[in-house]
Amino acid sequence: MSDRYAGRIEIGGVLPASKLAELAMVIQEEDHGIEMNWDLGIDSRITAKVLRDWLKRRDGPRPLCLHAGELVDGSFPTLERWLWTHGMTYLRHSDAYADIEAEIVGYVDGSHVRHEANNSGDVMIVRTTSRKSPS
Repeated sequence: MSDRYAGRIEIGGVLPASKLAELAMVIQEEDHGIEMNWDLGIDSRITAKVLRDWLKRRDGPRPLCLHAGELVDGSFPTLERWLWTHGMTYLRHSDAYADIEAEIVGYVDGSHVRHEANNSGDVMIVRTTSRKSPS
């Protein structure tokens, strides 16, 4: 049985309007109590309409931030694979849990990155960067 612990993901870059419905569906499939940008007052289920409204209301360019308190291995596997497949920039931070180190994993500038981090999300050790598919 896999451990469950907190994780956050920030999706940056351009979120194409044509992909919002599909992105919302992927987030819903991944849903483990995922919450979105409480600082923007969004407290409903994540749908294409919620994402469109968020894009209209946000103050300048800022990432879409999602978080959940109990993720299997602290990750969003379906969402991360979808973002990588569509070439969308993201960084996911998983908190440390028991003997598992905190980490930052993502897809940035065409490369998959993986770093050891602390629970504040600061990179402590750069571990790998590759152009291969995230595992």
